[in-house]
Amino acid sequence: MLDFFNGFYIEKKDEDFSEFDWKSGFFTTFKIVDRKIIDFELHLKRLSKSLKTFGINLPNYNYKKICNNLLKINVLHDARVKLMIFKRHDKTNCWIKMLPLKIETHPRRLSIYPIKRKNEIKFKHKSINYSENIRLNSLAKQNGFDDFLFLDENNYVLETTFCNIFFANKDEIVTPKKELPLLNGIIRKKIISKICINNKHIYERMITIKNMKEYDFAFITNSIIGVQEVIAIDGESYGNCLLINEIDEYLRK
Repeated sequence: MLDFFNGFYIEKKDEDFSEFDWKSGFFTTFKIVDRKIIDFELHLKRLSKSLKTFGINLPNYNYKKICNNLLKINVLHDARVKLMIFKRHDKTNCWIKMLPLKIETHPRRLSIYPIKRKNEIKFKHKSINYSENIRLNSLAKQNGFDDFLFLDENNYVLETTFCNIFFANKDEIVTPKKELPLLNGIIRKKIISKICINNKHIYERMITIKNMKEYDFAFITNSIIGVQEVIAIDGESYGNCLLINEIDEYLRK
């Protein structure tokens, strides 16, 4: 597969960003379905905001055109795209990787990660130094789960390694408040903006482990998987979330 790197279409090997300072670069990941780039403007806006916050300029490229070119070059119809902007040796670099789109659709089993997350700004941005998220996701799978669910130092529910989380019952849908140390994901923002789905109002809440037991359903979201149900968090089971179909339909509009 060919990538786009600083103005050229080349075959570029993966790079280890684990030694990078987390503020040295940021990325966003989005998908292309039927040659249509999904939520592109929202992704670029969030990436640009992160870069601006830490004094990095977004290079002046026609990103949509580059993505369309990569589709043609790599002979893809659906794709997963990772757009990375990072500084190295005082130079701002642009790297766009494209891979075939593969989505795991099975219901998820989560486990609460035992180490509490501190209230740090880095969790609100998608740093290119993403190695810890990848390591913990792999560790969760080694332990028989699909992912970890993080809590903050006050025991409030946050997110998983790659996804935001929602809970629902017959009356409402809730998700952790964006003021907490978590990423305000694109799909999360779109769901919250709906205000009400299937007569269930949507709220941002401070959710504890005890609060989680008050809900019948749970699901996770990100820009690649869309919406996927959670059937268990450690020993707590959740029912089949038929609401997911309605949310999926709304997100496709």
